[in-house]
Parts: sequence; structure tokens; C-alpha cells
Amino acid sequence: MKGSGYCRAPATNGASLSACVAGVLAAAQVSALTPADSSDIGEIIVTATRRSESVSDIPYNISAIDARDLSNSGARNLQNLTNMVPGLVGPDLGPRGGDFNNSLAVRGMSTSVVNFTSPNIAAPLVSTYVDETPVFVNLNLADIERVEILRGPQGTLYGSGSVGGTIRLIHNAPDTTATEVELATTASGTANAANPSASFDMVLNVPVNEAFAVRGSAGYEKLSGFTNALSVARIAADNQPLLADPADPLHSGLLFSEQRGIDSSETWYARLAALWKIGGAATLNLSLASRP
Repeated sequence: MKGSGYCRAPATNGASLSACVAGVLAAAQVSALTPADSSDIGEIIVTATRRSESVSDIPYNISAIDARDLSNSGARNLQNLTNMVPGLVGPDLGPRGGDFNNSLAVRGMSTSVVNFTSPNIAAPLVSTYVDETPVFVNLNLADIERVEILRGPQGTLYGSGSVGGTIRLIHNAPDTTATEVELATTASGTANAANPSASFDMVLNVPVNEAFAVRGSAGYEKLSGFTNALSVARIAADNQPLLADPADPLHSGLLFSEQRGIDSSETWYARLAALWKIGGAATLNLSLASRP
């Protein structure tokens, strides 16, 4: 089950914004009943060559995924992109599996099997960019304008670590023309899991004036575990294991219990961005992101 909504209203019209927020869930239900027109394929503008061009004009082997396709597929992380892009593969190491280094491969190019078993100690052959910053972060794919996947080698524009290719995550920039509110929530069930999984995402764009705007996004995701530990030692308040027979500490065994869903996880993220139009074509973009 999934619901989402999108609001766009003038910054000075508080009544319109309130009505728009109130209609988020209703809009989600209506959109769920209306199938998307598969023949409606719009033009995607990319900046892979450091200038804005249509994806059909780029002289590279490139795949571009816009925000609508990301939303329709339910993609929430880099691993989910492997189901959408031909030739992009990688092991699913779980929510915390790719916190330090990516283990993605394009066209089967990988340094060694170490890159899949211990990705923290191997140099990847696929570079990752968050906007214009060459850094790997296992971000939630929220408030993303588009994802660009360039098949390698891409050393000319993107330097070391891009022999296999480059993945660019482009966030939506703050908008100085309108206030925007977007809310999305999901719920799902997993076989043999004790509880359901759920997520919540929120995006807010606030224009301060015609030259300055602030945009923030935040979200939370809980994945219910489906693996049970049958014999977990019970721990007392003093961090010592409990004995089955406290009267016989020399010969007594430990007291065990079953623990369900040991592979569950809870993650959150937050991002704040500001845009200042200094004058002419000059702009200043600042952003701060956090994910534990």
C-alpha cells in the first residue's frame, strides 16, 4: 500500500497551501486509480557534460531516470537502481551494507571479489556524485530530480574511480517562485516478519523572496526483520548473562530466549538546501545532509 501527494501554491497564499496539504491523501487515491499514459515520454535534460543537454543528444552511453520513474518503481536507494538500469549490478547488503563504499558494477567491471565481500577495503570502479560533489553516500532517493548513469570509462570528466562508469544523483533545487509541500508514506508486509514495514517522507520548499529560497526534506524508514535468533542469552541489568540455576553458578548453564526479527532496521535522513540568485547568471547553492 502506498500513498503520496504533491502541493504547489504561491508563497503568499496561505489558504491555498492549507487546502493543498489537506488534499494530499485524496490526491494520492485519485492518482492511484488513474493509470499513467505509457506513451507520454517527455524530454529529460541532463548535465553529464557540465552543460544542460537533452539525454538523446549526449554523445555517451547514458541512462537517465527522472523523478516520476523513481516514484513509480518505488526505488529508495542505489541498490534499487539495479532493477531499472541494464548492466548495473550489485549485491544487496542491506540498509547498512553500503555506508562506506559502493559495491556497484557496470558492464560486469569490478576490481575483484573483495569488492563484494568487503567493499570497505576495495577501490570501486564506479564513481558516485551527489549533485556536483564526488562522494559516496548511501542516500535515500528522495527529492531527487533525476539520476544519471554514465557507462565508462569516464575519466576525462570524472577522474579516478570511474573506469566502469559514473552515477550522478541530482537533487531538486530550491524554487524561488512557489511554495511546495510533498508528503509520501508506504506500508508493506514481509513473510515471516513479526511487524509490517513502513516509511514516511516529507519535502518542503519555501521561497523567501524572488532571489532566495530554502528547501528541506526528511524521512524515516523501518524495515521489519524476518530472521529469528532461537538461542539468545538473556542479559541482566548488570550486563551479565542470566543463569538457568542461580543457586549453582559453577555448573548451571545460561538462560536463553528466542528473539524475533534480528535483522530489522530503522533509518532516517534529513537534508536542507538554500539557493541565492546573486545576479545575472550567478547563483549560490548550499546544502547540508545527514543520515546516521
